[in-house]
Amino acid sequence: MLAVALGGALPESTGGAALLEYEITASESPLFDGTDTHTVTTSSTSVTVSGLTPDRRYYVRVAARNSVGTSAFCENEGTTCTGAQLSAVAPAG
Repeated sequence: MLAVALGGALPESTGGAALLEYEITASESPLFDGTDTHTVTTSSTSVTVSGLTPDRRYYVRVAARNSVGTSAFCENEGTTCTGAQLSAVAPAG
């Protein structure tokens, strides 16, 4: 059985509008206030962030955008953004 959003429209979680793009930020600081910070905007669900320093740990956060506006950033694992803080080590050059 296919679940239909209340009122038969797109879910309120997206503002009732289709997602247009994602904003991804990778930073050497878990507070996203470091000097080595990179931001990429994409309409794809997969992206490569370039310009990272090899072998350095980066913390990652993602926001979704539609015609209504931009969501809050999620910087944690899990479908409800409640897991551990997202991070990865940039591959060696």
